[in-house]
Amino acid sequence: MTKIGSEYYSNTQDTRNPSKSTPKKGVKIEVFTCAPSSTRVSSKAIDGEIRLEAAIDYKRVRNHGVEIGKIAEIPDSVLYNPFYKSSYAYLKLFGGKFKVEDNKGVSDKGASNEDICLALYAEKVADTIENVGACYTGVKKAFLSAGIINNYDDMPRGEAKDSISYFEKHPEKFKKVYVSKENLKKLPAGRIVVFTNGDDAGHIVVTNGKGQGMSSSTDNMGWLDYKGKDAKYVVYELTDGWKYNEKTKKLEFHS
Repeated sequence: MTKIGSEYYSNTQDTRNPSKSTPKKGVKIEVFTCAPSSTRVSSKAIDGEIRLEAAIDYKRVRNHGVEIGKIAEIPDSVLYNPFYKSSYAYLKLFGGKFKVEDNKGVSDKGASNEDICLALYAEKVADTIENVGACYTGVKKAFLSAGIINNYDDMPRGEAKDSISYFEKHPEKFKKVYVSKENLKKLPAGRIVVFTNGDDAGHIVVTNGKGQGMSSSTDNMGWLDYKGKDAKYVVYELTDGWKYNEKTKKLEFHS
C-alpha cells in the first residue's frame, strides 16, 4: 500500500453522500492506494479516496468536523453513589419498557453543528457518569461543558421537571417543538426532552439521533411507557441564536 498524499477534509454538506460534499481545510486525512508506487494515480482517484476515507471517520468528519473539549467536573457523590450505580446495573440487565443501553453514538442526520456539539458533550458526560438517578445533573453538566450555561446554578435547583421553567423563560435560546410520542425516538441529535408525571421527579435527556436519550446514562427513551398513561413530555431545540465556535469548541449565543 502506497501513501499518495495528505489532504484536509471537512464534510460540510451531506455526510451521508460524501460525493456531494464540499472539502475544506479542517481534518487531515492520510490517503493511501493499493496500486504499486510506480502506477500513476489520477487526481480524481485521489479525491475519491479522500472522500471515502472521510466518510469513515466518525468522530471528526462524520459529525461535520465538530469537536468538543473537556467536560465540566462531576462530583464524586454523583460518580460513585452506590444507589445510582446499583440502579444503573439493574436497568441495564433487567430493564423492560425503560432501560439503560450502551451508547450508539451521535448521528448527524438532520442536526446542525450546534446540535451535534451539545449531543457530543451529553454523550461524553453520560459515558463518564454511567448511573441513573442523576439525569438532571448530567444534562446540566453537558450544558455547562457546551457553553449553554456559564454556571451550574444558572438553571434551577431541584429535579428534572424543574428545568421546564428555565426553558420557558428563555424562548430566544430554546424553541419548543411539538413531536408525537411515536416520533420521539426519531428526533435528531441535540434535542432536549423533559418527561414529567405529576409529583414525580421527572426525567430529562439530550437526544443522540439514534433513538436514545443521554443524561447521567444512555437510555432507550422509554420513560413514557414505563410511567404509564399520565406521563407527559415536552421537547425543546436550540434556536438559531446559538453558534458553534471552532476555536473554543463550545456554543456561543448571539442575540
